Amino acid sequence: FITRRSRVQISVSLHFPPNSLGGIFYMQEFVTYVLYSKKFDKIYIGYTSSLIQRFYSHNHFANKGYTVKYRPWIVVLTEFHNSKKDAMTREKFLKSGQGRLQIRKEILPLYL
Repeated sequence: FITRRSRVQISVSLHFPPNSLGGIFYMQEFVTYVLYSKKFDKIYIGYTSSLIQRFYSHNHFANKGYTVKYRPWIVVLTEFHNSKKDAMTREKFLKSGQGRLQIRKEILPLYL
């Protein structure tokens, strides 16, 4: 998968696990993700059905909003869900005090 924007070439390789129906490859539709800005020690939590496009939006293409102020972002957690409801429920938990504490204690030490 190669995308060209503003004379920058971006190459991304995706690997999908086989499902239980005879090894057909698929991608679950919704992703809950956590971004981290090392420079500002900030966390951003969201969900999407198009992770790569959303990540580039946060890091390069958006002109306004919270994530623009704290660039660059790295992806520190991705969780795939079969439904939008599941992704939203997980996002809501991660945005809670308990969820943010869990991210800071268990996930971020791997990136510091």
